[in-house]
Amino acid sequence: MKGNLSKYFVNQKNIKRQTEVIMFSSLFPVIFKYYTLKCLPFWFFFFKITINVRLQIQPQRIQGLEYIIQTKLLNINET
Repeated sequence: MKGNLSKYFVNQKNIKRQTEVIMFSSLFPVIFKYYTLKCLPFWFFFFKITINVRLQIQPQRIQGLEYIIQTKLLNINET
């Protein structure tokens, strides 16, 4: 009897876990949309910080990219 009861409770836990997963997966798109719209300024700020950190780490590479972009733009303007 004890073994059957433990199996029953394990099954109840699994069922509960499955329903939680289903609920979360159905709510996720709604939550995602809401928070991305709400947190757009934060995301912008966060990405700005990460870009600034990367610029501090690799200024030569960025200067090279700027040079390439400028020359491409100049070539486009000349033609």
